[in-house]
Amino acid sequence: MSDEKTRRFTLSYSERLHSQKDFKIVFNLGRRLVHPAIFVYTHERAAGPEFARIGISISKKVGIAVKRNRVKRLLREIFRLNKYSIKPRLDLVFVPKKEAAEFDFQQLEKIVLSMLKSASALISRGKDNEKNNS
Repeated sequence: MSDEKTRRFTLSYSERLHSQKDFKIVFNLGRRLVHPAIFVYTHERAAGPEFARIGISISKKVGIAVKRNRVKRLLREIFRLNKYSIKPRLDLVFVPKKEAAEFDFQQLEKIVLSMLKSASALISRGKDNEKNNS
C-alpha cells in the first residue's frame, strides 16, 4: 500500500520516445496490434531503463491540428494513468487513424487497454491482490 503512495503519475521526458532510431526499431521489430481506430506497436527492449516508454505518430489524415492534438493528449493521458500496469522495458508507439478522433477518453482507454491485454503487455495482478487492496 505504501508502494502506491510513492508512485508518481507524471510523464517525464525519459518516458517518451524521441529519436527516429527508437521509432524505427519499434516499427520494424515490434508487434503490431490492430483496431479500426488505432494501431499500437509494442517492442520489448533487451536493455535500458526499467520503465515503459510511449511514442505517438499521427497523420494529418486524422484531421485538423486541434483534433490531432486532442488525440495525442488523450493517448498520453491513458499511458500516464496506466504506466504502472504496463510491463517494464516496453516501448509503445500509437498510430491513431481518423476514427480515433471520434472517441472520448473512456472509449479510447478501453480500446487501448484491451489491445495491450491481448498482447500480454499488461502486468497481471491476481484477484487476491485486488481484494486485499479494497
